[in-house]
Amino acid sequence: MKKILTPLALIFAASAFADQASYDYTISEDTSRSSLQGTTDITNNSTLSLTGSTPNNYSVRINAGSTLSFEANDAFKWGVNGDKYAVIDNYGTIDMVINGKEFRFGDNGGHYTTILNLHSGSVLKSSGGSLGLANFRGELTQINVESGASIQGLSYLKTFERADEQGDVPTFELNINGGTVTQTGNTD
Repeated sequence: MKKILTPLALIFAASAFADQASYDYTISEDTSRSSLQGTTDITNNSTLSLTGSTPNNYSVRINAGSTLSFEANDAFKWGVNGDKYAVIDNYGTIDMVINGKEFRFGDNGGHYTTILNLHSGSVLKSSGGSLGLANFRGELTQINVESGASIQGLSYLKTFERADEQGDVPTFELNINGGTVTQTGNTD
């Protein structure tokens, strides 16, 4: 018998995973890195600024009052190096600081899955203006937005197929407080 998880069940499952996860790194004061090298817990009202173009695919938790800031010169890419399955649990702020650039999940990384949970009180934004979210050839990108969380300045959602894997159809799900928007295949 095949078990089917609803979006709400996935939120709870991912949240339970994050609460029980052990982290390779705990960030408790403001710091800057070019990339993540393992699972990271950002706490104590601190900011982790990721400044390089090196892609990431590690799980991370941003606690209330803390910030994960992307300052790359190009699209910020999640889903190339590291684990094939990553959970980003945001209780604080995720901020892309460059206007008009994409936050890309699965960039050139076939079969990568990224679950982004925006918990109540959390924010995903671009301090520079518009924000584009793209499943860029990943297998599944899922963004779960709880009541009380927000995505600010969202200009578009996109999915891109992998040209070299014809049977691989990427899926992008945006689950907002129980409602679901799903995109499959290429929307560019």
